[in-house]
Amino acid sequence: MGISIRGIRVNSLSWTMEDSEDKITGSYSLMSNEDKVLAKQTFNSYDDIKVAFSAETMKAFNAFVKGAKNDIEGILGLIEEKGS
Repeated sequence: MGISIRGIRVNSLSWTMEDSEDKITGSYSLMSNEDKVLAKQTFNSYDDIKVAFSAETMKAFNAFVKGAKNDIEGILGLIEEKGS
C-alpha cells in the first residue's frame, strides 16, 4: 500500500494586531496515512499560502481571545471575577 495524505496537524498559531486588524499566522504538517510528517508549511506570512478563515472560525477565535483577555485581567485584579 502506498503512502497517502491523511490530513494535516496544526503545529502553531500566532495572533497579532497590525493596524487594528487581526493577523493569524501559523504552521501545519501534512500527515500520511502512517502518521508520518510528509511536509511542513506555514500560512499567512509573507510568501506563504493565504488562508481566509470562515466567519464561524473567526467568531470562535475572537471568543477565545476575549476569554483569555478577561482571564488575564482577572488574575491581575483589573476586573472583578464573576461570582465574587
